[in-house]
Amino acid sequence: MYLHPTYAVTPEREPLGIVNAWMWAREKKDRLGKRGGPKESLRWTEGYERIAEMAANLPHTGLVYVADREADLMPLMLLAQALGTPADWLVHAAHNRCLPDGEKLLQYTSAGEPVGEIAFAMAARHGVKARTVRQQLWVRRVELTAGKGRAISATCVIAREVDAPARVKPIEWRLLTNRKVGSTQETIELIEWSRALGNRDLVRRSEERVPDRGAAAGIDQAAGTCVGVVHGGGMAHCTHNEARKKLPRPGRRHVLRAR
Repeated sequence: MYLHPTYAVTPEREPLGIVNAWMWAREKKDRLGKRGGPKESLRWTEGYERIAEMAANLPHTGLVYVADREADLMPLMLLAQALGTPADWLVHAAHNRCLPDGEKLLQYTSAGEPVGEIAFAMAARHGVKARTVRQQLWVRRVELTAGKGRAISATCVIAREVDAPARVKPIEWRLLTNRKVGSTQETIELIEWSRALGNRDLVRRSEERVPDRGAAAGIDQAAGTCVGVVHGGGMAHCTHNEARKKLPRPGRRHVLRAR
């Protein structure tokens, strides 16, 4: 069995609870190596659809669906547009998409001077020493081709590490969102939300702090004081105790050094 949970947290990374769970079992491949059943990518669009339904009952709370590279799907963006984007979306870009004028998304976004930079402390992990990471930021509003004369308006954000230590791969994040960005601080806010996606400790804290309360109620109590950030979780196919052993330590927050 595979489980794909969607859980809600505040911008301060306070977990509110699980709001949706997509569970399935993979069918065996046939002689041609094909697997039957629905496409597993549907879990991302369904996750967004459930959050869009919640938005109608939370008029004073902004919801943002945050997901990793697997959610860089045009069907998800088209669904949000068709529904009137009741909840914003923010995904890690997996594709260097072609723009209507023939340019490539990533090259177009990172052309020219950066709009600012950030610095944050990265803890030691996987044999890599702790260090201060400095990234330069590029932001561009783009039109993504969606086929049959359709297009999606989106903002692309690239955060690229500079002056990385020798023999260390520079850290680069590429984000896509429907949200418009008007300042460096707003760009950093998007990066903060995307960083929270990898903090699986939030799931454990959610289980400990809100075991008997619905996530929707938790968001409603926060209405007017914060933005509810909804994250699409990744697949899990291990036991609960095994998952606990793999929980990383929470990361530190960004510190702005604006130009």
